[in-house]
Amino acid sequence: MSNNYDVTTATADWTTFDTIGGYLPDANGLRFVPGVVLRSLRTNGWLVIDEVNRADIDKAFGPLFTVLSGGEGSGGRTSVLPYTTSDGKPVTIEWSSNPTVADGVFAVTPAWRIIGTLNVSDKASLFRLSFAFLRRFAVIDVPLPAKADYRALFLQWFAKLGRPDVAIFVDVAMAIVAGPVAIGPAIGRDFAQLIVEGLAETASGEPTFSSDEEAILTATRLLVVPQYEGQPLTASERLLGLIDELLPSAGVGARDVLESAIREVALS
Repeated sequence: MSNNYDVTTATADWTTFDTIGGYLPDANGLRFVPGVVLRSLRTNGWLVIDEVNRADIDKAFGPLFTVLSGGEGSGGRTSVLPYTTSDGKPVTIEWSSNPTVADGVFAVTPAWRIIGTLNVSDKASLFRLSFAFLRRFAVIDVPLPAKADYRALFLQWFAKLGRPDVAIFVDVAMAIVAGPVAIGPAIGRDFAQLIVEGLAETASGEPTFSSDEEAILTATRLLVVPQYEGQPLTASERLLGLIDELLPSAGVGARDVLESAIREVALS
């Protein structure tokens, strides 16, 4: 893959104009402008579409389904798109062993790939990926890191505290991300970063948080609690009980604010 790839984020506004392309006015009238998929074909680079299920896939990718069904080993096979170039030639996608620079011709080579990412936790509230779309992809589940690997990440992130007691922070973080709702490493990293930055000295010579407990409770409220949106109240209460076990000496104020936030997002 090297560095030849493009990353884009799907949205609910996507149409074939965004993926394939469409006509735009210029000095000579209208000209065809390629969308993100065709631009990646032109550079023979991989295309990564983040949050792919935020787009109405059938609306945005429909004319590309034939292309996405594969064609490797079918050199010369061509898919004609409903567009023409400025000189009247049809815009086509062809399967080829090499990229092409011909006007209006976009080559799918054996090296080209398209990758779509999505978060399964909220897939029910976004656009549904049709079977016609899914069958054209290999679906790969990306689980949470193994416990030892996750711990190693936290050790690395909390090492920036520059303190000998980082293992305490790591233990707390590991317990929080382990459940009742499992938390992935992207949020885990932000959780650690907020604590590290909040306990560092500011321009005034004082840290943002007055104690380690306040830093942990605040990071939990801002970054972890939102992941409990729509979860049963029992799950939220278990998180709160876990926090009480981990931080029995936490200040009442920060703890009360955390409890209020937990109960606000839970399903009663």
